[in-house]
Amino acid sequence: MKEPQNRNSITHSKTVSSSKSVILTPPPPKPLDFEGFIPWKIMCHKKILGSKSKYFSKQTAKTRAETDIKLSDSAKIFPSDSTLKSYIPISAYYDPRGRLVEIVIDRSPFEIPRKVIVAFSLCVPFHSSLTRVSIRNGGLKLPALYEIGKLLSHSTITDVVIENCFVPEGTYQLLLEHVSHLRNLALRRLCINDMACCNIAKGLEMGEPASKTLLTLDLTSNKITDDGAKAFGDMLRKKRCLLHLNLCDNNLSDAGAAYILNCLKSFPLTCQEIQDTKRRRFEHFIKRIAVYKKHVEHLTRCQGEEKISNEFVDKKGQKKVKGGQTVSAVTSALSIPQLADKLTQDEIGEFVDVFGCHHVTYVNKVMNCDGNLRLCSLNLAYNNLSFLSVRKIYEVLLYQRNVFTIYKPSITTGLLRVVFDGNNVPSQCKEVRLIQDLLHKLVTNRCPSKNVPLKAQSSNSVMSSTKTGKTSKPKKSIAR
Repeated sequence: MKEPQNRNSITHSKTVSSSKSVILTPPPPKPLDFEGFIPWKIMCHKKILGSKSKYFSKQTAKTRAETDIKLSDSAKIFPSDSTLKSYIPISAYYDPRGRLVEIVIDRSPFEIPRKVIVAFSLCVPFHSSLTRVSIRNGGLKLPALYEIGKLLSHSTITDVVIENCFVPEGTYQLLLEHVSHLRNLALRRLCINDMACCNIAKGLEMGEPASKTLLTLDLTSNKITDDGAKAFGDMLRKKRCLLHLNLCDNNLSDAGAAYILNCLKSFPLTCQEIQDTKRRRFEHFIKRIAVYKKHVEHLTRCQGEEKISNEFVDKKGQKKVKGGQTVSAVTSALSIPQLADKLTQDEIGEFVDVFGCHHVTYVNKVMNCDGNLRLCSLNLAYNNLSFLSVRKIYEVLLYQRNVFTIYKPSITTGLLRVVFDGNNVPSQCKEVRLIQDLLHKLVTNRCPSKNVPLKAQSSNSVMSSTKTGKTSKPKKSIAR
């Protein structure tokens, strides 16, 4: 009769086998590991949703001499060229310190799933250096575009480039609906028509979230006509933050260019614009009165109390207001109405409007507003412009030169760069030479110091020095 095995040995063997099974299952990657987390997150969604799409990840670390390819844990074998059509190519760019700075999706063979952008949004809080997202050559549809608009609101992304990705709905204004850090927006070769232009222009009007943040707008190679240019002209009358507007390679005529150029010099205000200015002033005063009453009630209630609140008491037990002075010191010099007015002024400030009294003059009993001197770069190349637009550009530069001394150089500059190549305009004429001279003088006057002569370099030498420079960033690519 066989003796029974020792229970301790049985327990020990079970423990070893269970520990081995635990070791074999790797922990899920963290969002800080971008190229590892994105494939893992997508695979989780793939299992839940039952998608037929395949995903893989490839991590590359480029040096100046050789390129070493390291496969991540989610893909041990790189697929062949015949199977690449089933994957979404995603490239992640890193700076020399190894921080993620840019995400690029290029030539996606099918529609980018919405869950891919959702996975990006989970990684964004852990990558504060990420500032640029680019999607090129197909794959973008409305669901992913909507998620990108939501992603911008809780990220540090400042540049968005969408190129050659046709969205049938044309709802690119989704990128401007939320408060974000978006500074540069490029929408190239997207077949944007006048209706989409009107929606984008509405997203940049006064009071909208993107009206005070967006600095450059690139709409190269679209289908914009004079109606779309009129929408941008109306927007530039009120928006004084945009620095660069690129309408190259569209269908603009002299009438469309005139809509944009007329707002860069003095223009008469319409009745609707005057009413809107009065409404904004009235709303500002209503808000100011409400804040003033709130401070008066607060100071009156706290005047006879020994302790105001914990946030107004310092370590020595002295009562303090937000300015750092004690209540007794302030009230001895100022009465409650005076102190409330001072606090209201610090919180609300004066009424400042683009059509305010400082920017309006009366000409023949008609209110005229100063032109938009904030826009400093305008590209109208390769359109249907004629000599009339050249004369209009010259008139704008003359006007801005005459009024430039009134404004502070640090706030407004006026046009410093105008491009109208590729149009039906004479290359050698008096107006073209005068435009070049005016632009040269404006740029020279804006320069804080004298120009230092530099040794001439060819374009090839500049390109080679850029490629071999020490500060160029390495690239890590993951293909999805």
